[in-house]
Amino acid sequence: MLLYAITDRYLVGDQPAAQRDGLIALARVWAENGVALAQLREKDLPVEELIALAQAMQRAVRDVGATTRILLNASPAVARAAGADGVHLPASAAAQRFDEIRKFNEIRSQSISDAASSTLRSLWISVACHTQREVEQARDQNVDCILFAPVFEKRISSRFRGEYSEDMDTLPGVGLAALAAACSAAHPVPVLALGGVTAHNAASCVAAGASGIAAIRLFHGSPRDWSALR
Repeated sequence: MLLYAITDRYLVGDQPAAQRDGLIALARVWAENGVALAQLREKDLPVEELIALAQAMQRAVRDVGATTRILLNASPAVARAAGADGVHLPASAAAQRFDEIRKFNEIRSQSISDAASSTLRSLWISVACHTQREVEQARDQNVDCILFAPVFEKRISSRFRGEYSEDMDTLPGVGLAALAAACSAAHPVPVLALGGVTAHNAASCVAAGASGIAAIRLFHGSPRDWSALR
């Protein structure tokens, strides 16, 4: 089961320094406990701070000798500037960024020798999808993985609640049948289940065809709660 952790710096501290240190420490914990992919989802950070944080998280991963990929929820240009392993694209931004990503990879492959090319990883592309149509579009672009959401629920952060009803804490999920249909439509691209995923319902996601799970809250807890899932 692939494990995909997503950051929320407000879950690790109240002050900027504590948040930064907390996410770097989390990257190390995730790397040590089998998380394959870690999405740095701090979209409101200034670009310079986002790049510096991504680089620090990558150093933490390397320090423990892990292969965890750090993905930025940002433009491909920012991901390249940070030396990140890849990008995560929200569904609303995916279409306009696919071409940009492909151009980056073409330029990279043309600018290095064949021998060097074989040792370097291309920009990893993770895409959020909420409908089967979006899944099909992502599959046709040869992305590396799809986050299908929300499966069980979507928790509304107080930071973004203004986009929804003020008295709404969660939105309902689409369910396991929709996840199964998405996994079938995405083949051979792996689909990870996102949205209300816990250690208790993760197995049902895999039974529906998912290659793994993605979560925020689950991976901000103790690794005892999730490390056995891998």
